[in-house]
Amino acid sequence: MDSKEKAKILIIGKGGKKEGMGHLVRIATLVDTLSERYDVTVLSMHDRFGEFFFKQKTISSHTYTDNRGLYRFLDKNGPYSAILIDVYRISIGVLDKISLYCDWIVNFDDMKRRVCHPINGVYICPQEPFNSKVDTAPNGNPAVVSGTDYFPLRPVFREYRKEKKFSEEIRDVGIILGGVPEPSYTLELTAQLDRFLPPAVRLHVLMGYEPGQIDGPGFSGRVHF
Repeated sequence: MDSKEKAKILIIGKGGKKEGMGHLVRIATLVDTLSERYDVTVLSMHDRFGEFFFKQKTISSHTYTDNRGLYRFLDKNGPYSAILIDVYRISIGVLDKISLYCDWIVNFDDMKRRVCHPINGVYICPQEPFNSKVDTAPNGNPAVVSGTDYFPLRPVFREYRKEKKFSEEIRDVGIILGGVPEPSYTLELTAQLDRFLPPAVRLHVLMGYEPGQIDGPGFSGRVHF
């Protein structure tokens, strides 16, 4: 390969209404971080919320609807130096087949469903904020990396993580449900919290709807949409 040619990286993801928008934010962050040094391609499961998100972020992405479409894309465009996979529910068989199209594979396994299955690469498990840990394979290479400290964080978050210290007195609570939930779910949760939390606590509710669309029950003055 020409020394000036960037190594090819493929990011395979799935996010949106059912899986949650957080997966798409993670992909966008990876694209932003890696694009300067690598030739990055994004392939995501077809989802209209996901496509709208990538369009807003000006990220060019390809889509697939099933595993056959995924394999056709790999046959046509592979191989890659590395493939990064952020698909919550992915079978070991599909993971193994994808690995045939790359030198190195990175699988985000948030709930540690697949970490016991050996791959030519590494599993990343970011759902343990203060439990940073690296488990190595027999050859000494990282096999499972746990903890969000391994990802780019804003300076203020880095300081909180370093000190592991938060305010004991809670005055504000944010209510943000992942994905694209029906407004009734968020409103019911807000109503329950409004009933039993101490009066001094303010509730801040983030919803993907215009204020006029919310026709929920009455809330106290501490609830802010």
